[in-house]
Amino acid sequence: MDPSLIYTLSASSSSVPLENGQGPVPSSSTLAPPPPAHPTSPPSFQDIDSDSLSDDDEEDWDAVVAAAEAAWTQDQIDELIHYLKEKGLYAFITRYVQRENIPIRTLLLPFGIMLPPDTPMADQIRILKIACSRALRSRDKLEEYNTVDDAVDLIKKSKKILVLTGAGVSTSCGIPDFRSPTGLYARLKEEHWELEDPQEMFDLSYFKQQPNVFYSFAKEIYPSNFTPSPCHRFVKLLELEEKLLRNYSSFATASCLRCRTQFPGSAIEADVFASRVALCPICTKEDEEKAQEQALLDAKKKPKKPMEKWDGRANARDDEEDEDEARSEWEGKPLVKPDIVFFGEMLSDEFDHKLLEDREEVDLLIVIGTSLRVSPVSQIVTHLPHSIPQILINRDPITHANFDIHLLGDGDTIVRYLASKLGDEFAFDRVPVSVGGALTSDGMKSLDLEEVVPERVGESHVWLFPGSDPEHKWIQRVKEVYGGHARRTMVEAPDPKRRRRSSTESLFDAANRASSSTPRLSQTPVPASVPLTTLPDEIEEAASEERISFYVQAADEMLEAVLAKEAFLFTDRELRALNRFKDLDCTLLSCYEARYLFVRLYLRKHGWVRESSIGYERDLSNVSVACASLCLAVDDTPRPASPQPQPQPDGPVAGPSTPRSPTPDPGVIDLTMDTDDEDLKADLSRIQSVAQEEDYSRFAVDEDELATMQPEQILAMLSKPELEELGKKMKVKTAGKNRLELTAALKETTDQKSIASFFRPSTKGKGKEDVKPKVVGFEYDAKGNKVKQNGVMMTSALQIIGPCIKLRTSYISLFDRLSLIYHRTAYTSNSSSTTSFTASLLARFGKRKYPTYEITRTFSIFPSRELLIDYEKALAMERRLEDILLEAGPKRGKMGEDRKSERDAVLQEGVKLVKEILPMWKKYCREGKKEEKDAKEDELGLLYYKKRFHPGWPLTRVISMGASVYASLGDHDSELDLLNSLLRQKTYRRGKRGKWYDRTALVLMTHPSAEEKIAVEKKHTNKAARLLKERKQKAKDICVEALSDPYTHLIYKFSLQRRIHRVESSFKVKKEEQTKFDDVLTKAESIIIIGERLDDPTTGLKSVWRGEESDDAEVSVEELALEKYQRKGWKGFHSENSILTTLWGLCFWDIIFAPVDGVFETAYQSAPLDLATDAFAIVRQPLIEKRLKAIENGHAAKYLKKADERERESRTFCVGVKWDYELEDLLEIIECLGGHALAIVFKLFCEEIGHRSGGCPDLFLWNPDDETAMFCEVKGPGDTLSETQHVWIDVLLGAGVPVEVAKVMTQESHDEMLEKAEERKAKKAEKKRKKEEESSDEE
Repeated sequence: MDPSLIYTLSASSSSVPLENGQGPVPSSSTLAPPPPAHPTSPPSFQDIDSDSLSDDDEEDWDAVVAAAEAAWTQDQIDELIHYLKEKGLYAFITRYVQRENIPIRTLLLPFGIMLPPDTPMADQIRILKIACSRALRSRDKLEEYNTVDDAVDLIKKSKKILVLTGAGVSTSCGIPDFRSPTGLYARLKEEHWELEDPQEMFDLSYFKQQPNVFYSFAKEIYPSNFTPSPCHRFVKLLELEEKLLRNYSSFATASCLRCRTQFPGSAIEADVFASRVALCPICTKEDEEKAQEQALLDAKKKPKKPMEKWDGRANARDDEEDEDEARSEWEGKPLVKPDIVFFGEMLSDEFDHKLLEDREEVDLLIVIGTSLRVSPVSQIVTHLPHSIPQILINRDPITHANFDIHLLGDGDTIVRYLASKLGDEFAFDRVPVSVGGALTSDGMKSLDLEEVVPERVGESHVWLFPGSDPEHKWIQRVKEVYGGHARRTMVEAPDPKRRRRSSTESLFDAANRASSSTPRLSQTPVPASVPLTTLPDEIEEAASEERISFYVQAADEMLEAVLAKEAFLFTDRELRALNRFKDLDCTLLSCYEARYLFVRLYLRKHGWVRESSIGYERDLSNVSVACASLCLAVDDTPRPASPQPQPQPDGPVAGPSTPRSPTPDPGVIDLTMDTDDEDLKADLSRIQSVAQEEDYSRFAVDEDELATMQPEQILAMLSKPELEELGKKMKVKTAGKNRLELTAALKETTDQKSIASFFRPSTKGKGKEDVKPKVVGFEYDAKGNKVKQNGVMMTSALQIIGPCIKLRTSYISLFDRLSLIYHRTAYTSNSSSTTSFTASLLARFGKRKYPTYEITRTFSIFPSRELLIDYEKALAMERRLEDILLEAGPKRGKMGEDRKSERDAVLQEGVKLVKEILPMWKKYCREGKKEEKDAKEDELGLLYYKKRFHPGWPLTRVISMGASVYASLGDHDSELDLLNSLLRQKTYRRGKRGKWYDRTALVLMTHPSAEEKIAVEKKHTNKAARLLKERKQKAKDICVEALSDPYTHLIYKFSLQRRIHRVESSFKVKKEEQTKFDDVLTKAESIIIIGERLDDPTTGLKSVWRGEESDDAEVSVEELALEKYQRKGWKGFHSENSILTTLWGLCFWDIIFAPVDGVFETAYQSAPLDLATDAFAIVRQPLIEKRLKAIENGHAAKYLKKADERERESRTFCVGVKWDYELEDLLEIIECLGGHALAIVFKLFCEEIGHRSGGCPDLFLWNPDDETAMFCEVKGPGDTLSETQHVWIDVLLGAGVPVEVAKVMTQESHDEMLEKAEERKAKKAEKKRKKEEESSDEE
């Protein structure tokens, strides 16, 4: 909804009419009728405050206000707000909307909000919910409760006490709290856990991906590991005295996230203390049974030749810059999570039901040891009737809730002090605990309560105990308000006329007056727990600093940098949209909170997000309001574009040498433009049509948009248990059905009709009619028209989903473009778990210190918007072809005709795409070659790097994938044509030339040409033999050419050498006469390690073995092998590639961060932007060659020590460098490896570290006594070497470093292996004997 439609909306938590009334309240039957209709075209809010209103407009507005004034009396307003605060939101809606049928526009008037008559019904409902929520958050302090004695009296007389406890009640037990300087979040940050934000440890989505991180830390906070604190015992005493209504705790139970089975907390205790992820035994058993059943089915099928595991996208990329987020190894596992409320987790229905019951019985709320920052638990305070007294016992004040009595300080001291005042019934020795350490007979540290004297803050309701911070900013403000003042405002009954509007003051004047005198939500109010009715005017009007998150700062920095110099890359409409984000001013919410939520959602996986799973309670005062703010619409009518100056390139530009000037409007296809290649049918502007005008009217859409989508899209948002629950409601059989089957069955029920629901509370609980929420239906669509809704099933599904939000694709694309321009990276925001955007956040959080280098932003990367748009289109085509290959899948054995036809049809789409872009790509190659010819020698390096941002770069990958498409179709002649075209150009992706050579040679060696096939069919034997020999000779020539090509990386040379030998062998060339190469590969030695296995073989899980250092130790195969080597005198690490990358990073630090134009564009880079490409080595070739020569001559230690001394203390974040390794060990390793081996490995990293850091052997071992080093790849039962591991073993052996392959097995498996080896040996001997006998008989 357009914010201008809201005429008046108070910015305070409660505007003037929201004060509770005193005395008798008139019956709701006296409510006045709704106001008369508004003028046809009412003035906007901005117009009302301007001097531009005409006399007629002013008269219209006066008439509107007068009608609104007539709708409600002040007494009616007081009754309405009182009912809301005492009965709650859903009882309020049930009474006033359902039963009394008051129009929502009329119901909004007491909140100071007036809407035009054409406001859509969905927006009316949303605004009503927001207004009610804000009113509920503004609890008025009960004036009769102020002292410690009042607190004692309340506890004595209360019979139904609700206790809300947080982590603070356990700190004295040794369990850390969350947010203090020594709390969990501080520890997680200091101990360098791999978390972007410490809160991720307790984030539900992160837990599902990485549960091992939580379980590795869970024992630090597990309750059974500690002695109960006085706070725990105080709650127990309340229970013994039958005063406790309810207390919520953690770790009491745990639940499976898949089947929802609940277990006692003791069931996961062993897993917690073993730092092992707890899995559901029920689901695990079912998975094993299904796996066994599948294995039996597979065994009955005809055995097929084993094939390499297919990953369509990975194979399509073929080791390209693959930055897709890795799939979690825990995905699909039946994880068990302690029943702690994580960020992004909804509370159970049981919690809601109990809370509904409790709000009718509770007579006192005590909050102990919590910051009340985590929703929805934090909303309990406002959910309870506002007339129920509230006591806070906490170390720090809670400034966003209004408690009646604040007891601040050490919680244990406070509760013991209260217990001493409550009498013998609250003697702590009634709760026995184990005695130990410095504990006294009653299980607590001794404390002289006579020395505890609470200090009152002025004449306020705030009391300070030992452990409090008197200098706290909030406490100082309370002192300013109450210090030296009489308690008049605290003891006197509030004036019922205070802040009520006068008889001559309009309702909207009162609302506007309240808005001007109360800080906006975007500011931190004067202490929230001090009633504003008692504050001096000068304090009320004071504004505090707005809190800005690092996420918002990072986005602002990106915006500022790009718009300062590269605004010409955006249209006027896009610039308005970006500026709207920068200056976002939501009527319903602060600028900060809306911007914060947008950035956090942008960094998440894009799609629909349930409001209940958003989280971020620490930074958002109300998630619902934040979502509503992003979904409000503004006027986004396109305006005439204004010409913008194009910048002059500051260096050689990677693109066509002929300037594209003037730059055409991207929204217009100029049919009159001349081109040098009129015969080309595949210009990018024709390959992909110009996108339609993007809609920037709102940042996000909500559940109203979801309701218009197809049923399968809505059902996809439900979990399997939710689908099953919905199926039972719809009388659909759910037993044994998977998600697809459940979805199909549910879709068949959509012909039933019902009324959609907007308010969707749970209706399972029992209680009074006013308390038990009912579904409130509105027969209106999003435009306010009365319509029939979808079926019962869709309505029920939407109810289960609840409020949700999705960022508009237009804004996602716009910020992707912004990120591309700012970070100079070609990925989108949704393709990597750690983007450059995230890197800046880690620096701001203090989790990383980035290296020092010279930042040089280059503004000729994209010299025009036209080139940028073409580049984005090329990226889109690259992704499209990836999707085609993924959809087609591999050719698995013999296919049926239908499957083959379907697959070929998909691949033909790829052929069509490749044919369309091929002419344009060739044109780019010609232009690039000419540009290189005209460039100066010292410009070639930078010119090549800039080509990464030219459309030709991604299109080159499209052509490379196109060759794979032809190969999949069996058209190898066309595949060879594309490969030859790729090899003829050296403008783009030179680092892939080795791969193209190798594939060309393979095709020539194994696939006959069309001419050769015809000769074979016609039985032209001589011609076929000649063509075969020519083909193999071409393959050999290609390999020889590749080995002499300076751009062929070392990683491909060994394969090319093997192909030459295969061709020569086919030509009957004797082995001793075959081509000799300098680097001769040797086979890695294999060894056997015998161990005792402790677990049962489980697919997908690593095996567990008994360690030799301790009988109780459980170790992996790598740890077991390392123990074996260490006993032989070796030192070693289970390091995989990290030892080598650390050595490389330190020895090449100054080269990695050498000043190169355009590769250090921001201050948050751990490496230059071109590191993952072959441009890194090409641009720095002289520096690299000089360093490699020095390292081969034995000078590596000098470079390593220099970088280590400078950077170790700050643990500077550099690509590949791991600071866990000590300098002494690194120096020993350098000596043991030797300069020759280091130079070979370092050269490999320089050429392509982005693709060659994986697959390194598991263990690195060295012996400083004899200066030797070796690698060991460890394999457990059933594990074999991967292709990348084979390559690394070849490289290391070629570098002269020994490599062993250690096979870990049990004694039984070893004996069985020996028996099979003897059988094979015997069979071989028998075969040899028979052959000799046959030969003898022939003689």
